[in-house]
Amino acid sequence: MSRIEAKFAALKAADRAAFIAYVMAGDPHAEATLDILKGLPAAGADIIELGFPFSDPMAEGIPIQKAAQRALLGGMTLHKTLDLVRAFRGIPSPSKGEGSGMGVNAPPPSNEAHEAEPLLVHHSEPVLKSHSEPLLSKDRKSPAEPWAGDQTTPIVLMGYLNNVLSYGYEAFARDAAQAGVDGLIVVDCPPEEADPLVDQLDIHGVSLIRLATPTSDDARLKIIARRTSGFVYYVSVAGVTGANSADASVVAPAVQRVRAATGLPVAVGFGIKTPEAAAAIARISDAAVVGSVLVDEGAAALEANEAPAPRVLAKAKTLADAVHAARIPAKV
Repeated sequence: MSRIEAKFAALKAADRAAFIAYVMAGDPHAEATLDILKGLPAAGADIIELGFPFSDPMAEGIPIQKAAQRALLGGMTLHKTLDLVRAFRGIPSPSKGEGSGMGVNAPPPSNEAHEAEPLLVHHSEPVLKSHSEPLLSKDRKSPAEPWAGDQTTPIVLMGYLNNVLSYGYEAFARDAAQAGVDGLIVVDCPPEEADPLVDQLDIHGVSLIRLATPTSDDARLKIIARRTSGFVYYVSVAGVTGANSADASVVAPAVQRVRAATGLPVAVGFGIKTPEAAAAIARISDAAVVGSVLVDEGAAALEANEAPAPRVLAKAKTLADAVHAARIPAKV
């Protein structure tokens, strides 16, 4: 049983929906992304969806478009995205090749937008409160425990075909599996053209997760179901990510239809912005996917010259709590 299958089986037994949190790799730099990834399971994320940046993200709204631009300016690539997954799993990065030397523990890279003022300041020694007064012992942070790696939380990569095609299907599937990737969503790869990619993913045990939309009729759902595994991602609203709000009463019949056609869990995304909306979706689906509002929190932290991880993780926790409590009967 894959990590994705095991997660949905455990949640079904507990009568809970999954909370799936989306993060853009490299936004605004690899170190910040890794901090967020490490904190998401404790914040309540059941599955992590890790986007890899692309210059023309046609399915994304403004927040994720800007996140992709920040990540690309910081030098993020698909190879380096896999390095982030390795770091999350506690797997050493390769010693050779483009993916090595990403430096997820190195200071964040500078770019044109931030050369004058680094986003984060790193100090090898405690900061002095004044020129003569050392940092008080109560203000000193304890050394962080070494990261042992997370081996249980499923990670699904999400992005666009050009990156995977440039990498090479065979090499990508092999490297993704070795890094600890569990699934792949390729937004712009239709089922009719996916067989060469799926052949390689199947060899290495990586699920191809397809999208279904409000316009997917029964005939199309049969095609979508073919060679799909893990779960189906149902796009709840027409348009791009984060632009409109999902209506659970409208989504519910579609989720039932997709589930019946595919026999797989159905995760609902695009348009979930609040804990209340996440809870409503959790009651009628197998998972609620949230992305744009988490990306917005990271962007707001940058504007305030704060580290992104604490704000992103705090927002993720409020959403995860709502999803996990959605099916618990209210006390009278």
